[in-house]
Amino acid sequence: MSPDELNCLAVAAIFHDVGYVKQYDDHEKVSAEMVREFLLRLNVDEEIISQVERAILATKVPQYPKDLISMALCDADLMHLIHRNYFERIDKMRLEWKLSGRSDLSEKEFHQQSIEFFGKHHYHTKYGMEILTSRKNHNLDRIKARLFV
Repeated sequence: MSPDELNCLAVAAIFHDVGYVKQYDDHEKVSAEMVREFLLRLNVDEEIISQVERAILATKVPQYPKDLISMALCDADLMHLIHRNYFERIDKMRLEWKLSGRSDLSEKEFHQQSIEFFGKHHYHTKYGMEILTSRKNHNLDRIKARLFV
């Protein structure tokens, strides 16, 4: 990526979840609105603002990024799928969902949904496809092992 593209990605990464302060569902739309307002106050070029908005909006699941910046942000947004401490992180997410009123799934139900999600999800960048996918698949195997013990 060029320095300008990396700057767009960095701004999108900083703002992509700020919409949560106003609402849980469809927070990406709110995040895009908030970054637009912020960048307009700084007199940032409309093309850059639009690129940052596109990247943020692309993180809504299911993800459909159309350009490299959006692809990179989408891959980064779901990096938790590859971590060694996946179960620790996902337990916190399950609690977040419960406390936010999104859903109150048992651990088993959550793992069943995770298996379905992992099956539908794919990384978008070359790095994501070549490196992250195998790590994600390793965690998928761990989920299945835990679920079917």
